[in-house]
Amino acid sequence: QYTLNGGAKTALTETTTIDVAVGDKVAFYGDGTNITNYEGTTISGGTALCIASGNIMSLVDEAGYNTATTVPGTQRTFASLFSGNTTLISAGELLLPATTLKTLCYYFMFKDCTALTTAPAQLPATTLAQQCYQQMFSGCTSLTAAPELPATTLGTLCYLQMFSGCTSLTTAPALPATTLASRCYMNMFENCTSLSTAPALNATTLTDRCYEYMFKGCSSLTTAPALPATTMTTRCYMGMFSGCTSLTEAPELPATTLATICYHVMFADCTSLATAPELPATTLATQCYQSMFARCTGLTAAPVLPAPTLVANCYLRMFEGCTNLNYVACWATDISASSATTNWLNDVAADGTFYAHNSDVAWTSDASGIPGGWTRVNPGKPLSSATAEDIGKVVCAAGHLHDAKTAVAAPCTAIGVLAKVTATGHGLILSLQDANDQTWYTINGWTSTTAYAGTTLKVLSSTALGSNLKSYTTLGPTAVSDWAVAQKSDYVDIFTNLGSTTNDAGTPSNGKVYDDNVNAFLTTGVGGTALTNAAGDGYYTATKSSSKEAAWYVKSDHCWYLRVCSASAKVRPVLGF
Repeated sequence: QYTLNGGAKTALTETTTIDVAVGDKVAFYGDGTNITNYEGTTISGGTALCIASGNIMSLVDEAGYNTATTVPGTQRTFASLFSGNTTLISAGELLLPATTLKTLCYYFMFKDCTALTTAPAQLPATTLAQQCYQQMFSGCTSLTAAPELPATTLGTLCYLQMFSGCTSLTTAPALPATTLASRCYMNMFENCTSLSTAPALNATTLTDRCYEYMFKGCSSLTTAPALPATTMTTRCYMGMFSGCTSLTEAPELPATTLATICYHVMFADCTSLATAPELPATTLATQCYQSMFARCTGLTAAPVLPAPTLVANCYLRMFEGCTNLNYVACWATDISASSATTNWLNDVAADGTFYAHNSDVAWTSDASGIPGGWTRVNPGKPLSSATAEDIGKVVCAAGHLHDAKTAVAAPCTAIGVLAKVTATGHGLILSLQDANDQTWYTINGWTSTTAYAGTTLKVLSSTALGSNLKSYTTLGPTAVSDWAVAQKSDYVDIFTNLGSTTNDAGTPSNGKVYDDNVNAFLTTGVGGTALTNAAGDGYYTATKSSSKEAAWYVKSDHCWYLRVCSASAKVRPVLGF
């Protein structure tokens, strides 16, 4: 039934036409007996702009709608109700109060309402049903803001394409759920070309296809949400940001347990993406990285690929069309799996550098191996995989470990010696060169960092680097502290690790020395400068005496002494990683 401007209720049939003038108000009612769902029914027609208001539950419970919170029936209760209504401009005063939903209950409800600028303010349900909001606002090209979505318990496909094609939507609603359902956010914001910021996604346990194509084609999106999960599921991130042409930075991807097709086309066609995220997993899954960065024309360097054994289709077309890509480091030793690297470097830069694990890996010279025109280098494993067994090896600026006491071949440049490892991929690198001399007071005034190697480092100022040292914040893909002065205990460990001996002779020796065993690592084959033996010279640490205006330094006779903080001394810096 319906009323016009508060008049008597009039029966309504499928063919009823209601004549209205500007300012008229039509109210619809249903008793929930004759009609339990409205699928196939639409409220549309005419050319006048209209507004939807009131309580949607009056269509199924005309007597008790003010307190009704359960959608009746089994499915599709309000499906397609306003679908295709191109004259509806606002539903901001329309209440959808149900907290108990049914399958497909709001399916297509406002689909292709191209004039709709305002959605219902809130969808209050905290527990969702299967496909309940599927394509609810899909194609609403004038919609600028989404309703609140407080749900924390999701249903399969619950938000599927909910806002797809909402090209005026600038802000996404908060998504507080931390427990997901299969395909819950699939294509949710696809082709929302005005969306610039994504909502936080805090779930750490994923489900199959949960974020598949969630932001596909969001060409204004500049920042991606954090993705903290460490265990992947099938197709979980497939196409998640594909076609996000304004995205400049990818989220960290800490996952070490992968699943089939988990990252497939995740960043495909992200033409502004300048830096790829690290990919730490060493065990791969079928098609895990297939076409992940295809046509990312802003990428110049691939992330280090640490997995030793490839699997079917794992890197298939991974970097295809990355026309500026000129750096790849792949540490695989078994590349025999079917289509593992088929066309993975098709249509990349004509010249580039390819770092292979060793010369025994049989890479072909083509787009499915190492592109023709690229230079192959076999430097060994990356700094990110360094362990205590690697102490003494030479570290190059590209973040690779080279044989100890051996010259580093071009295009790599040696910068230091791995001297301490506190955990896999973390430790200290001893510089091959001195920095400028400093007083301890100056050193103490430099910025402290505790983010590397479990110690406190004092990071050198730019003037302290002098002409000998180049500033580094990364070695290849590995973040480093920039050159810094370490604590006395760190230098004790460094000297000991590199062959120094204990000598209790001399006062105050503190029982530790460095000797020419250390210098052999710095100079033999590598071309570094030895720690000086000149009289009066010594090297400051970042450690001050607890009782005197003096700091610990190691003197030319290879023993530990205290030096007045205002005096000048040498600096042999380290990089924390």
